[in-house]
Amino acid sequence: DLDAPLHEFPAEGSVLLAFSEPVTGGPGNVTFVPRSFMSPTIDVPGMAAITAGSYALLSPHGLLPGEVYNVTVAEDAFLDFDGYMLEPIDEEYVISTMPELRFFQLGDQNWVDPASVAPGGRMAPAATVDSANRVVVIGGRSGRSSSIQGRDMNDVWALSTHKEVNCASAYEGETSCSLERCEPDEMGRYFLGDQTTRRFVWRRKSASGGDCIAASGETRSQLGEEIARKTEQCNCPTCTSPPGPPNGPQLPSDMLNKFYVQDYTLVPSDDTRPLLCTSGMTPTGNFSCKLFDRYFAVFETPYPSCENSTCKAPPDVQSLENFAAWDWNSSADGQYCPNISASNPLPHGGICAVLCAPGFKVDNVYRCQQGQFVAPQCQRLECSEPSGLNQGRLVCQNDEDRPVFGAVCDLLCPPGYVPSNFMATCTTDLVQPEAQPIFTPLVECALPSLCGDYPFTVDADENSGMAYAVVEYASDSRAEIDAMATLTCLESYSPGGSAFGLSGSLELRCGPIVNKENEPDVEWFFSKGSEPPRERYTATDARPEPAASALLTAWRSMTRPASKVVLLGNITMMPSTYKLLAMHLVGAFSEAKDEPAKRSDKGRVEGDAVPTDQDLP
Repeated sequence: DLDAPLHEFPAEGSVLLAFSEPVTGGPGNVTFVPRSFMSPTIDVPGMAAITAGSYALLSPHGLLPGEVYNVTVAEDAFLDFDGYMLEPIDEEYVISTMPELRFFQLGDQNWVDPASVAPGGRMAPAATVDSANRVVVIGGRSGRSSSIQGRDMNDVWALSTHKEVNCASAYEGETSCSLERCEPDEMGRYFLGDQTTRRFVWRRKSASGGDCIAASGETRSQLGEEIARKTEQCNCPTCTSPPGPPNGPQLPSDMLNKFYVQDYTLVPSDDTRPLLCTSGMTPTGNFSCKLFDRYFAVFETPYPSCENSTCKAPPDVQSLENFAAWDWNSSADGQYCPNISASNPLPHGGICAVLCAPGFKVDNVYRCQQGQFVAPQCQRLECSEPSGLNQGRLVCQNDEDRPVFGAVCDLLCPPGYVPSNFMATCTTDLVQPEAQPIFTPLVECALPSLCGDYPFTVDADENSGMAYAVVEYASDSRAEIDAMATLTCLESYSPGGSAFGLSGSLELRCGPIVNKENEPDVEWFFSKGSEPPRERYTATDARPEPAASALLTAWRSMTRPASKVVLLGNITMMPSTYKLLAMHLVGAFSEAKDEPAKRSDKGRVEGDAVPTDQDLP
């Protein structure tokens, strides 16, 4: 009704905009452009709108009554929660402040229902228009003049307007996107493909109603007929929250740190972000943003983890001194380690075994530790001690002072033993890896054959062949060092020399003449009686000399040393010079002083000495 007074038109109003997802106000404007000349254009900032979920309520000031406005929405007038702007809007929106239908009170007898006990007048009812252009009034409260004043109404009234029904069309609801995962376009922007929607007839027109017009200009008014079709790109959902709490499980251990993932926001679906691990650790994959629904994406769980790095190259055996060959039989799973590569890595903890050159032995294996090989070393093998040393020793001329491969060693035999060679080298002529070295030439401390039978049991005149004593040997090995014998003087004879003055059987021992290593000469010595037994020789110390008795000191100071046990006749048959000398010696026992025994041409002093027939005047 264009003739209606202007006060019946609203001077102010609100506009409700609906979006496909929750939005918030942006810096751009919603612009209302009037169609009438000289009417002002109205701009409403998106930030001035009241937003609630996917709805925005605008209250533009200055709308003119009965005016028609073209409404344009800037792309940045509203933003989604990820900060993205609106897609470009191809359609134009038109609103009018002129109502298409107005209500006037034409009388108070419009509510006629014989069955009703109260008049039909009411306030605050709900009203709608159905597809046949009937106005339907529902419920409300009774008016003040009603006998049921203030009570709720539960009846429904319908008013047929007899207006023609026009054909109505609309775009169908949301359809699926063409891709199942986001892919980049030629600009590198990720999209979930395209979405195609149809605009179809959903309400048939009445006989004189208006037709629906297709994009081609054809009239279409049958239910379900397609009016138009549009294709739009589907935005790629993004992971708006980084991996880890509070929206995800705990982050992997052994990460470089826990902070760099905070930058992993607004990651497009099906895109990835790297997992950074500490040194020696390798990620099993990347953080992957996966599609959750049409509008949202989340980081896939379980997250990748940091594991010990593998070794992607063979060990550097060129730097292993005295390397000989690979020992693939002892390597991890029998792997041939030269074939290790990035495509065929050796796991953490895997081993590569090697063999060293002859005379050396590897002390360990190449072990893969977090992507790096821990190298072994080739150690020199030791030569086994020869079996015939007989308490001798080998003194090696090297820093280790051990008989290792390459060492040159001196052979030191105990006194009385004959060295087969004075020097030997720990070496090997074998060519196979880690061959055991041996001493070359073979060395030993051989037993001498010098003592033999005790020679001083017959007369000094060897031609007479007269025996003065009997010698019994402890074994048949009379030539061995430390061989023992028992000497017994025959009747009317007494021992002389070092055993002068003793009676009974005497013990003899085959021993070295010089108590020094590598001195092989031996002979028989008086073993006990006038001198305490000497300590046995050891390989590291020379034999110690015992403390000299007064008798020893006397003999050594007055007589030439004699090492042999000689025999004298009965003392009563001795010449007077012997008797005088014996008496003189007895008187000198208490005044004797210790004097080191000296070597004579007849052997080493083992006990006290007495002059022989040849020594006396």
